[in-house]
Amino acid sequence: MTVAWKRLPIPELFWLFLYGAMYFLASTNHPPTEAGSQSLEKWWFILSLLVVPGTFLFLALPNARPLIMLLRVNIAALVALPFVSYAVTNGIDYRDSRNSGVPMGWMLSISIGWFSQFIATVIAIPILWLKNRKKRNANAIDASLG
Repeated sequence: MTVAWKRLPIPELFWLFLYGAMYFLASTNHPPTEAGSQSLEKWWFILSLLVVPGTFLFLALPNARPLIMLLRVNIAALVALPFVSYAVTNGIDYRDSRNSGVPMGWMLSISIGWFSQFIATVIAIPILWLKNRKKRNANAIDASLG
């Protein structure tokens, strides 16, 4: 029997919701203020260093196929992070020459986010492999006893 929520695009919906939240957050900085722009800059790092690795918690969902979920989490973050980060970047406006460096913050956010995604994937693969190995060994023991 299949579980209906397994077919839901959970990581993809998470990133879609996050895009909407960041778009709304950026829209609150109108008219643009220096304090609002500086607070939006912090979101570049929050997205890259906390949210991207945090999406790997979807691997802990029960009954989820781990390797398929890992692939979905990686593809969703790889595709969505530039859009979410761009939504934040659109709200930043200093109204002076500092605006010329704002696109570099967007690039930095994507670079750090993809690097943290790579590190999280490298950590997740052996954990999933060991978890799957223990599961297979437990099934083999049950079969030999039964």
